[in-house]
Amino acid sequence: MRKYLSIGSVICGILTFFFIGLTILSFDQEAQTLDALGNAVEAPSDRVLPENEGKVVVVSGRIASDGYFAFDETFEVGVDSPILRRNVDVYQWVKKTEGMGEAEEEYYEREWSDAKPVMYGDNPSSKPYEGRVFCSEFRLGEYRLAPELVEKFRFLGQWVDVGNLGWEAVDKYGLVLSGDAYYYYQNPGGQYVDVGDAKIYYEALDISGLSAITVAAKQEGDMLVELRGDGNMFLVGDVFSGVMSAEDVFGAREDDMAYAKVVGFVLIIIFGAITALLVRGNIKKHRFREQFGVPDSGRKWGRK
Repeated sequence: MRKYLSIGSVICGILTFFFIGLTILSFDQEAQTLDALGNAVEAPSDRVLPENEGKVVVVSGRIASDGYFAFDETFEVGVDSPILRRNVDVYQWVKKTEGMGEAEEEYYEREWSDAKPVMYGDNPSSKPYEGRVFCSEFRLGEYRLAPELVEKFRFLGQWVDVGNLGWEAVDKYGLVLSGDAYYYYQNPGGQYVDVGDAKIYYEALDISGLSAITVAAKQEGDMLVELRGDGNMFLVGDVFSGVMSAEDVFGAREDDMAYAKVVGFVLIIIFGAITALLVRGNIKKHRFREQFGVPDSGRKWGRK
């Protein structure tokens, strides 16, 4: 029992210092982000102003509901959407747990999972193909949006399944097309799904519910890109639904950061308290053993 208390206190202590460090780093990031947004310039979407080059701009405008095309060149799958997402599930052994505490039991079951396979049984060391996101070229008025900004539309739209997949990948990669998914079989002649087989399916982002957006980003020519600081630290690069002013964007980011700060402090307090309790319990147990001459667990009575 003492060993588990020691291990638990060490783990919780490490987590406490981790969240402390993360919170300190977030202070620096917050200061730089709010400073950049505080100096942001509201720019029109119908023209690109040279004097805003290199600055953080806030651009709002209406967006088209069509005219997009995201394409996966590997499997030659394309959709009329700003974002196409390729998902890859592997049939693999997955760890399960049952019960709690000393009664907890671990076992493994075979199932489809999008997680990276763990080295257990005959699980493969990796997926035969990786999941990936493909972005269409996207314009907001006269501005082009960098792919990393287009990806953030996933928070504003809805994912829908992509059907009617083509036969090009079947012939090119030896896949099997069934329903709305491609299947990769290690033993194509087998009658059953086997560990290591993969299922490849797609989702597209539906943004038909969006009429206007606001983007806060750095202007580079006619492209809007993320602003990053030292060590490639993310500072500014946000996409919002609707029309917002620079002041609105500043307030939204300030609220998000305040919430993250509260969560960080709560986690520090929780793990710090757990660490203190575990250390205290360990000390009490050690004193009890010394006072009454109780040997450490694992030793037999009367043996030094």
